[in-house]
Amino acid sequence: MTIMNEIPEWLTLVSVEAGKRLGLPGPLVFPPELITLAVEGIELIELEPSWTSDLPLPEFAFLAADMVDFYDDYEFSEWIPGAWPLALDGGGGFFCLDLRAANADGEIPVVWVHASNLGWGDDEAVRVAASLADLLSPSK
Repeated sequence: MTIMNEIPEWLTLVSVEAGKRLGLPGPLVFPPELITLAVEGIELIELEPSWTSDLPLPEFAFLAADMVDFYDDYEFSEWIPGAWPLALDGGGGFFCLDLRAANADGEIPVVWVHASNLGWGDDEAVRVAASLADLLSPSK
């Protein structure tokens, strides 16, 4: 279990800024798995190559404190509203939370989208997991 005083200050600031940029009534509540990555200082995870990527071994390169900068620099609010970038895949793509599809129990699906083709169209965003926990699960 994560103790509140272990949460890095940058994550709290990113949560507040994400809430503002996404038009939420308060800070964006990140999935527990993301909080664990932040607390443990994990920056890179090699994922199982079984999902839709053409990469030999896709990676989850956690954007950490840079999430807000990537959101702004790539104009997520204009091109793919309701998505929040979490990580890069090592091949020009982003793993993002799909906040449009968040459910009542707090699970937020994860989509993959290429940086040069941001959008919600069928040929743009690809749902890769029902949650961040599912994406990061070694048994996926």
